[in-house]
Amino acid sequence: MAGKITGLEIAYAIATDNVNPDSGFNEVPMFRILVYGDKQGECKIATGAAGEVFLGVNANDQRLQDQRMGGGGSQAGKHLAVMRTGIAMAKLTADCPKQGTKFTLVAGGFMKPATGTDQVIGIAESAGKAGEFIPFWIVS
Repeated sequence: MAGKITGLEIAYAIATDNVNPDSGFNEVPMFRILVYGDKQGECKIATGAAGEVFLGVNANDQRLQDQRMGGGGSQAGKHLAVMRTGIAMAKLTADCPKQGTKFTLVAGGFMKPATGTDQVIGIAESAGKAGEFIPFWIVS
């Protein structure tokens, strides 16, 4: 996308057990945090479950069940461009007090400020309120 800051993107197939919690469908909206799927080369939306490993962010592509945007039907097995490095956008589930705040992934493919032993996936480029999308450096 012209004028957009991006990083390294790699194609991954959407896992068969992926679920968008907003719709209940196997689809991946834009700006969702993704984790590795159970099979080689697969990805899915983060659920916040213990042991999930951060993969990247769906930054420039989306696969929806909407016929106009993803070909309709389940998106399992369809490929998605996953941003692995660089600056990405994601939605906050809690306030981010300042630039430089470290983030962890949470259910739904969103992020919140990391605490204690949380897996750090990125560093804030700006402050933001819960529900806002803000830019962050991918560090994991």
